[in-house]
Amino acid sequence: MRRRPSRRLLLRLRVLLLLLLLRRQRRRRRCRQRRVLQLLGALARLAAAAVDLAPLRLELRHAQLELRLHLGLLALELLAVLAELLLLAAVLLHALVDGLAEVELAQVVHLLRLAHALLVRLLRARVVLVLLTVRV
Repeated sequence: MRRRPSRRLLLRLRVLLLLLLLRRQRRRRRCRQRRVLQLLGALARLAAAAVDLAPLRLELRHAQLELRLHLGLLALELLAVLAELLLLAAVLLHALVDGLAEVELAQVVHLLRLAHALLVRLLRARVVLVLLTVRV
């Protein structure tokens, strides 16, 4: 038959077991604290990067607005030229119909083609403006 362990031995074993459990809990706590500190560090780096990017975002926004302004001015110029060409074509057509001036039909067709080309340019500029607006 086996002898039953003494109370003293059992008490020592319990104390050792408790010490092991405490160490284990401390390790887990330290691990958890380390993870929390790493997360806080990552958040701090992210916040610092966001602060560093703020002036760049502002500069990009300024450049975008400036580009939109230039494209808008280009569109206005194209519209003005187009309006002048259409007015000239209308005057020529009126003169041709009234017979007040001898205008060849080829000249009128040429002016209408120029007006069409300018209108296409204007629409392309508008498409570019819309694409820039959508992208940014």
